[in-house]
Amino acid sequence: MIKLKKDMEKRPRYVGDHAYLYMIPLDQSAYKIEGFSLFFPVRLQERIRVENGKNLQNMPLTSLHDTMSSLLSDLLFINNRIDRNISEPWLFAESPIDLGHIKNLISAWFEMTFKTRLEVGELEDLHWVKAAREFKFSIDELKRVKFDDTFVYNYLPKFLARRLKGSYLIDSLDQTLNFIPTQNDNYGQLVSWPPLEKKNNKFSYKINLSVQTIPFIPNPFLYIHVQMLRWVNQDKVFPNTRNFHVYFKEQFPWSIGDASSSFTLIEATRNDEGWHWKNRIGVILKKTGFNSLLPSCSDWMNNTAKYLEAVDTACVLAVPHGNHIRNNTYVEAGAGMPERYEIAKAVADKLGNSLTKVPKIKSTPRILKKESSYSFSEEIDLEIYYENEEWLNLTKECLLTELRHCQSVVNIIPIRSSLNINIIKADGVSRTAALKEHLPVLLNELSPIKRFTACLFELPFKDQYSDQLLDPKQLLRYAFAKSFRIVQFINEWSDDPAKNGSHRFNRGVQDLLRQLGVFGARALGLIKQDTAYVGIYNIDKRKNLKKNQGLDFPILCSIEQGQVYLTAPGMEWLPYREALITLGRKSSDIHKNVPLPEKSTNFILQAIQNLKSEKVILFAHAQNIRGTLPWFANGQINNSFFHFNEETSISNKEISVIRLRDETRSEVPEWSLIGYKKIGGVKQHEKEEVWPQATNTNLYKLNDSVYFSIAKKPSSVQAAAGATKLDNPSQYNRKETAVEVIVPVVGASQTQEKLAILTHQLRKGTSYQYGDDTLFPLPLHLAIKAKEYALIL
Repeated sequence: MIKLKKDMEKRPRYVGDHAYLYMIPLDQSAYKIEGFSLFFPVRLQERIRVENGKNLQNMPLTSLHDTMSSLLSDLLFINNRIDRNISEPWLFAESPIDLGHIKNLISAWFEMTFKTRLEVGELEDLHWVKAAREFKFSIDELKRVKFDDTFVYNYLPKFLARRLKGSYLIDSLDQTLNFIPTQNDNYGQLVSWPPLEKKNNKFSYKINLSVQTIPFIPNPFLYIHVQMLRWVNQDKVFPNTRNFHVYFKEQFPWSIGDASSSFTLIEATRNDEGWHWKNRIGVILKKTGFNSLLPSCSDWMNNTAKYLEAVDTACVLAVPHGNHIRNNTYVEAGAGMPERYEIAKAVADKLGNSLTKVPKIKSTPRILKKESSYSFSEEIDLEIYYENEEWLNLTKECLLTELRHCQSVVNIIPIRSSLNINIIKADGVSRTAALKEHLPVLLNELSPIKRFTACLFELPFKDQYSDQLLDPKQLLRYAFAKSFRIVQFINEWSDDPAKNGSHRFNRGVQDLLRQLGVFGARALGLIKQDTAYVGIYNIDKRKNLKKNQGLDFPILCSIEQGQVYLTAPGMEWLPYREALITLGRKSSDIHKNVPLPEKSTNFILQAIQNLKSEKVILFAHAQNIRGTLPWFANGQINNSFFHFNEETSISNKEISVIRLRDETRSEVPEWSLIGYKKIGGVKQHEKEEVWPQATNTNLYKLNDSVYFSIAKKPSSVQAAAGATKLDNPSQYNRKETAVEVIVPVVGASQTQEKLAILTHQLRKGTSYQYGDDTLFPLPLHLAIKAKEYALIL
């Protein structure tokens, strides 16, 4: 027994009943930007049509726009859809940029692109026109925001970034950070410069600003995302990709005011001749007489530290660490919660606003995760393909541990593998030819099955097949599916003992059981027997098609009466494990079953109608599904009924709908938990807010239809919520974004709050594979996981 100190109960304790979302409301007509517009030259349009041999809709303008974004830091936006409507403004800036420089840039780009020169006068109709952009919006009867000017997403964040530049005292860091704007196509962006330093490692803080709307909230918001940039400060940079972005800061002769204190982004890319700047920016600068502004890409890569610190150089070139860079750094990724909160709050304060405070839902049920038995509808063979005996023994040990609650007969069959995965090299072989040649070889090694068969396969580490045309997992999964097997891969036995822990073997076994339709026992306490819980996920197959058509491949996963089912175009509802094999077997010809969007809609409708249950709860990821079902888009979603189009809806089911958004395209806010001091059981005044030692999982409510689900900290993240990056630079901090949960349609037996709580709870410990919370609730999570079979080839 541990004896407690007498004063222990009087120590401050964290009590949190709210969260702060890093978003601030934007008022009607709050901003009017006086500036200048530039329209696309008509004669240039005509000349490009001639040289391109095609119409304007196929103009190769992407490289020109990228070049302008890299070199013209004063632009508030570039109209990337100018090829669709040339009557719209092309460029917009607060002050006119020297037309001579713009003409020289266009001329150099044209000559490089078409190998011929523009004629005198073809840019003569290029001129700036006074213009104003006013931030205005309307609100419909369902409280949905409609912008009068759709370019607001482009120019307003950049405009605000310029207003926000300057110095901010961040108390938690005991530092004053100076933020400067960055020209970015996707956000308004600021970067703290000069960087901070810890043990000779340099890093900056980055602020991304974006305009967002939320259904059923009658005003738009400015989202504030605070992140970190860890700079490579070694003499050389070692990328492991063919292209990466570099922050570029230069005193451009054509810059207006203090725009030279801004960053732009340029891209380094590699071809057979070596490294160079993408879009031949260096060549363009040379042709326009400014080659001294930017060193060659190869020179910079061999003198990275010199250009980061701008020692005897004309410019700053800084590359951030990431998975694409092999250089090491002592500083781990992610900003600490205290400085993230202070920086976001400082932005809100400077804009005369405050971060959004949301209350916690206190009625969230606590369902303990417990072990539970499970069974399969039939006897199962489980084959283990191995080469190393130690690998086999640990795999069998982990498998037997996971099967201890299984009530069915599972036959474990070790097979010494003779499959050669190092057969498909990249040189001179097409994917189709490789598949045609090597698939029969693999199939010949797999004997016919006697009953349903699942497999574990010993696979080399990825660096051993990096030169192959196909990831061998793709080919093997296809071969196993063709032989009516599901398969899970576990990396081979390593010479490094640290890599042979049971954890990765357990995870592989658990993932195989997930493929067999096993899910976490905790979910059984959440689901009801009279309800089908359905996740809808769309796989876009356009990149694999010869014709660039708008085609979709929706996958639906249902948990119904304690069992998992799956359906997709070309197949009926099947048990999850059988559906995976069917998806895999059809994957090479999957484009033949891919329907047009309107047929995808009919397929989803019919699949829902074919469910046995009369009550259905649908879960959908907005960024994924709204192209197939526009009803899920912000401007079309409604809270009166769910329909697939104006003519089609479901009338024979009690339908409830939950729409989720994640951090894709920064469409959800970051957050911080900060609560009250509690001393001796008494909650103190709100001004005595303190940081928690850990961030617990909770659900927060914005209004009756809108909630935010915050997952618990992953087991791999150990950082205390109150520690800054300077306090603990070697600790990884995750990007703290909340999952937005919209409950627009509610069945007669449900309430919005109950459905939001259900959604949140179905993220928590319901997946058999993961101990941590999943990004999406279980039915949607399982639908997404199924795509590994649908996307084999």
